[in-house]
Amino acid sequence: MNERVLERRMLLRGAGVAGATLVGVAAVPAAAQAHDHHGDSGVLGSWLVTHADAPPGDTTPVLAVISFAAGGVFSSLDLAPASPGGLGAWSSSGDSVTATFYIGAPAEGPKQPAVVIKVVATAMVQGDRVSGTYKLTVYNAKTKKRLTSGHGTFSGNRIRT
Repeated sequence: MNERVLERRMLLRGAGVAGATLVGVAAVPAAAQAHDHHGDSGVLGSWLVTHADAPPGDTTPVLAVISFAAGGVFSSLDLAPASPGGLGAWSSSGDSVTATFYIGAPAEGPKQPAVVIKVVATAMVQGDRVSGTYKLTVYNAKTKKRLTSGHGTFSGNRIRT
């Protein structure tokens, strides 16, 4: 299938983080620190972030929630515009955090495939702020063939209860 047939926005909108988009696990108090192999990054909990793909991707900012849970569970959810959530894993070293997660999106037309988006995000945590970059790869969900890729940035603040 020709990559141009696929609407780039459809392929990439769920990938943000990040990136990093990055999607809601139950919030953990802001003072919580990881006490396992994920280090003491202070990243546990949920974050309200804005992410955007770099050109030639869709540079429209996307509002999202990303969450880091104990045990290395990561989730992300784009809120505006809304798109499917993502799940994966995270690890940290000091204030640096890396998350790898996957998003599935159904076909948006008879000639478009369902897709799986793999996102790898790297972030720095500074108190109640997080910022970073992400790389994404879009695959045909059925054939596993790589369709396209992209990258972008994200930043945001911790969600407090």
